[in-house]
Amino acid sequence: MIISSKNMLKDARNNGYAFPHFNFWNSNSIRAEITAAENKGLPVILAWAQSHTPELPIKDALYLGKYYGQKAKVPVVLHLDHGMDPYLVKWAALNGFSSIMIDASAEKFSENVRITRDVVNYAHRLGVCVEAEIGHVGTNSSEDSSSYTK
Repeated sequence: MIISSKNMLKDARNNGYAFPHFNFWNSNSIRAEITAAENKGLPVILAWAQSHTPELPIKDALYLGKYYGQKAKVPVVLHLDHGMDPYLVKWAALNGFSSIMIDASAEKFSENVRITRDVVNYAHRLGVCVEAEIGHVGTNSSEDSSSYTK
C-alpha cells in the first residue's frame, strides 16, 4: 500500500524504529527493495531521482512504483528524489508520488527559497509531503571542498 511519508515518519518516531530509503531505476531494483522491506517487516521509501531519467523516465517510474507499491505487504512511500525541475516535481505530486523533493540548490539561495516555497504551496494543497535541499550540502566531487550547508 502506498502511504504518505508524514504518517510513516510519525509512526516510526512514536514506536522507535527506522526504515530504509532506496532509489530504484528499474523493475529489478524495486522488486528487490520491496522484498527486503517485507522480509524485515518494515515500511520503505521507494525513491526515483530525476537523474535516473536516462534509465527510467518518470512516467515509467510512476507506473512501476504504483504497481509494486500497491502490491507490497508493507507500507510504501513513493518518493521523487532530488527533483531539480519544479515543473517535473509538481507533475509528480499531481500524478501519484506520495512524497517529493525539490532540489534547487544549484540556484542562488533566494531563488532556491522562492522555488521551494512555490513547490511546497502546490504540493501541500494536494496533501503531498515535501523535502527540500536548501543551501549547498557538499558533494562527493574532488573539486568540491565544502562539507556543510552555509
